[in-house]
Amino acid sequence: MRAYYERDEEDGRLGQGVGLLELVRTKELVRRHLPPAPASIVDVGDGTGVHARWLAELGYDVDLVDPVPLHVGRAAEIPGVTAVLGDARKLDAADESYDSSSCAGRCTTC
Repeated sequence: MRAYYERDEEDGRLGQGVGLLELVRTKELVRRHLPPAPASIVDVGDGTGVHARWLAELGYDVDLVDPVPLHVGRAAEIPGVTAVLGDARKLDAADESYDSSSCAGRCTTC
């Protein structure tokens, strides 16, 4: 899994063709279930922060957790996003410490 994502192709995939449709549809579906901003969200397996970016732009405090160092480094540069290395199977957060959570559909650790 790490070798695949270290190829650094995911952002490009979601920016064109069927990947763009996936991004737009995901935004639409997630927005239906979010609490009003400001709220805190843990975003697990979101790679370089494609979804974390638009969530932060909407006024959410986003903590991104991803197992790929390349992704965490990129996501850490997004204003309003905190990014850390981690695994969905063992998050360093107490139960109910976030208002909402998100786990990317392709997340292999979810």
